[in-house]
Amino acid sequence: MATTRSMSNREQEPLSDADRIWSELSVGVDAILTHAEEGFEQSLYMRLYTGVYNFCTSLKSSLPGGQYFTPGDASSTVHGSMYGRQLYTRLNDHVSQFMADVAAKSREYSGDELLAFYNKEWIKYGDAAKMIHHIFDYLNRHWILREQDDGNNVCDINTLMFRLWRNKFFMEVRNSLLESVFSLMKRIRDGQVADLNLVKSVVDSFVSLGSDDMVSGSKKMEVYDSYFLKPFIEGSRQYYQAESERVLKEGSIRNYMIWVFERLKEEDDRAEMYLHESSLREFGEALNKVLIGKQRANLISEFKPMLVAQEKEDLGRLYELLKRLGEVMGLEPLRTIFCDFVQEAGQDAVKKVSGNQEATESMANKSRLFVQALLSVHELYAGILRDSFKDDPGLSKSLDRACQAFINENAMCKKAEDTEADAARLLATYCDTLLRKGNANARAAGEAGASSEDNLEKQLAQAI
Repeated sequence: MATTRSMSNREQEPLSDADRIWSELSVGVDAILTHAEEGFEQSLYMRLYTGVYNFCTSLKSSLPGGQYFTPGDASSTVHGSMYGRQLYTRLNDHVSQFMADVAAKSREYSGDELLAFYNKEWIKYGDAAKMIHHIFDYLNRHWILREQDDGNNVCDINTLMFRLWRNKFFMEVRNSLLESVFSLMKRIRDGQVADLNLVKSVVDSFVSLGSDDMVSGSKKMEVYDSYFLKPFIEGSRQYYQAESERVLKEGSIRNYMIWVFERLKEEDDRAEMYLHESSLREFGEALNKVLIGKQRANLISEFKPMLVAQEKEDLGRLYELLKRLGEVMGLEPLRTIFCDFVQEAGQDAVKKVSGNQEATESMANKSRLFVQALLSVHELYAGILRDSFKDDPGLSKSLDRACQAFINENAMCKKAEDTEADAARLLATYCDTLLRKGNANARAAGEAGASSEDNLEKQLAQAI
């Protein structure tokens, strides 16, 4: 701020030539670049803004064979082009040297200290770029705009500032910077404590360093994609390839499944924090391929044993993992296995009660045992569908197909032309028995705390 005060106390008469005006402007630019976070006096802003205006409109050329233009010549295309380009070039060269000095200073740091230095300088430089852009507003609105209208490759001052950061600083330190980013990420993955905010700030800067898309008005992602995302995904793939081999060597496929489930959840949470939303899918698919896709067959082979043991938590994990592979590669095999398994379970349940002595005593007993067997199987796997598979539509259809199959083809309803009639007759008998014995059922329901009417309706609904 001492520089700022000394500048504001200088004489206020207009400077008369390019070198003198630029000398004042360059000191002001340095003060902003160095102390942007501290702000600056309004008088300094007006002094610099006026200096830009004077440079462009009313000075004596310092170029060889210089000519003198009066303020009345300010509209001259030659005049505007000459001094606009000269001021633009001087600012470009001056900030380039400043960025080279920052790049040299960054070589004193490595690892997390380098990331902290980069982030501090990035925040300060972003504020400075905005201030300098506004101070050079006259140049933006006149010479730069005319150059752009003529199709020349000239950008506004704000864009120029970030191009200089990219070309003079980022490109010089990118290897050590990215090495520091990836090292920090590895420490986090290995369970060590590290500041993920350092990664987020650096990665956000990569997005901002992309060039402007003149059609959409958004940032292109060439810096982020080329220098960060591609090597980050490849490094992540290699890391998890080695880790998956280690976990499989040390434990079972079931332990591996639990490990993958937890690691992917952690990666998803972190990715939401520091990756650009446009790359979340690509990153996720890369992890899915190496962690799930390569063990797909082994994971699917665990599905039936989990159904047998009714391990809802593990079934839920397996479902979530294979869901990440998509419908065809992930869920369709589960739906086929689920349908076949439930159909077999239903047929076994009916077969078990078909030999019961009660089933031979009367049609009413037979129908009751039949329906109870059906309901017990349906309720069990409908619960698994709800609790483990989140009522997945495809698995819900598998359950319906399985139930339809074992209702019509089982030990009580022998496969024949009248198979449906057998099942329908048993269901009709069951419902008729419920209605005939409504009072008895009502009393039993009342003792359980439910109204007889509600209980009867519930039993009829279940059977239907």
